[in-house]
Amino acid sequence: MRGYRTTRLIERSGGPSFFLLAPDQVMPERGSDRRVRSPDTELFDGDDNPIIVEASGLVHDGGYASEGDHQYSWLWTGPSSHFRLIPPHPAGRASRIELCVPRTEDRANLDRIAVQLNGRPVAHAVDRWSDTSGKIIIDLPESTLRPALTLVVPCMTADANSGRLLGVCIDKMIILQ
Repeated sequence: MRGYRTTRLIERSGGPSFFLLAPDQVMPERGSDRRVRSPDTELFDGDDNPIIVEASGLVHDGGYASEGDHQYSWLWTGPSSHFRLIPPHPAGRASRIELCVPRTEDRANLDRIAVQLNGRPVAHAVDRWSDTSGKIIIDLPESTLRPALTLVVPCMTADANSGRLLGVCIDKMIILQ
């Protein structure tokens, strides 16, 4: 499709499960404003400014939609233990992606979470805020142009109210250039 980049997501059996389409570039909202807008995603673009994608604007293959409102949103991973995210493509090369996790029901989800980049395991760090919250930090290799991130959450927990299987709660993705 013209003007869009296609990302093929692969299921465990190795066959393509579906495709995600994302705009090739982000259009400015106002000429004098440094803010730019992509569908459902607010981005802050600049030389040293990070790109911030709120949970409501994340492109993912999870089973749950984001919750919240225009002021604050969050997204629970689940019901599958595998959760894939497609970050927006920044104007310059991204060097780091940070995922903010305000809550998980099981501390092991931050202790033992596995991160993959384009289907391959990648080193990451967790900056803990508490036993059940923190930030997942992924330094991107130099050659990474358009990353697809997969989080493998070790412990899915049934929510007491809804019965949904929950992994980690993400409220935003920060992309540093």
